[in-house]
Amino acid sequence: MAWGKKVLVAASTAAVAATCVATHAAADTIKLPGHQRVWTTDDGWRATVSADKEQILRVQPLTASGFTREAYVTLRARAGIARATAPKPGAKITATLESGYQIGCMASMNEVTPSLGGSFGLSGTGGSQGLPVVLFNPQALVQPGISVSLSPGKSIIVSLGKKPLESAKTSVTVRSGHITVDGCIGTANIRSFSVLSIRTTEVDDQNAVYGRVARL
Repeated sequence: MAWGKKVLVAASTAAVAATCVATHAAADTIKLPGHQRVWTTDDGWRATVSADKEQILRVQPLTASGFTREAYVTLRARAGIARATAPKPGAKITATLESGYQIGCMASMNEVTPSLGGSFGLSGTGGSQGLPVVLFNPQALVQPGISVSLSPGKSIIVSLGKKPLESAKTSVTVRSGHITVDGCIGTANIRSFSVLSIRTTEVDDQNAVYGRVARL
């Protein structure tokens, strides 16, 4: 089987789900600490971005290949905005919370091929012969799958979710998102990120929290 091509199949029957739970119970689970940042923008908005409930469940790859890493990730990102000072007349604000993972296998992104779909367990395929491939498969989210071809030397960023703040606070949560790093000869590492981007009539502001680096 070529490194650059892989097919992920999502199953949703109760019997398969029970089997997965039993498999995960015997797998290697890493629980990581939460992080938070609080700051005030130059025009007086008090902002908070945080991440918690992060777990990485490392599992045996289905291919049983020594060059493949698989894991199921859980992460909750949260953000909030409030006035620290009295607002100026006509002051407006928009903000967006985004979370995801940085993934590295001594590798860089050469090409990205998104595959859109409308059902759970989406996946991406693609890549070039002989090059590592990263597949991200969000088990419980309806969003594009992502396939990335890698070559030696760099890392990539995969977004789990992105949500505008439509009230004083919001959150983005992924549960058991499936990450596969295929064709990785060296160590594969991942690190979570949660970023809050703010835009007002006066300033653009951004801050982030990052999780600990974990080995797949």
